[in-house]
Amino acid sequence: MRLKRAYIAGPYRADTYSAIEQNIEEAKGIAKALWGMGYTVYCPHANTAHFDGIVEEEAFLDGHLEWVRVSELVVMHPRWQESEGACAERTEAHCELIPVWYWPEDREVLEKFACDFSE
Repeated sequence: MRLKRAYIAGPYRADTYSAIEQNIEEAKGIAKALWGMGYTVYCPHANTAHFDGIVEEEAFLDGHLEWVRVSELVVMHPRWQESEGACAERTEAHCELIPVWYWPEDREVLEKFACDFSE
């Protein structure tokens, strides 16, 4: 069985450290749910948490777009519209004809999609 690759798009940046932590934890919660459904998940929030200043911010955004391109679906965090990066990731997914789903509205569809793929 091959797992379907899911990418999580949502806000990371915020005005305070605690707000950034909240964004990371919310994205990780979605990632955990998707792993539980049978997806393999790339959660950029967890992968590059607190890496600020290592490289230019654009390098992270460009790098995340590379992960979108190799994903088989993108799952949008409930507050995705607040994030310039998430908006760009959604646009990239659409350009690459990668399905985009919305959390939590599409949870049942995502559960079925994971089951359909693994059988």
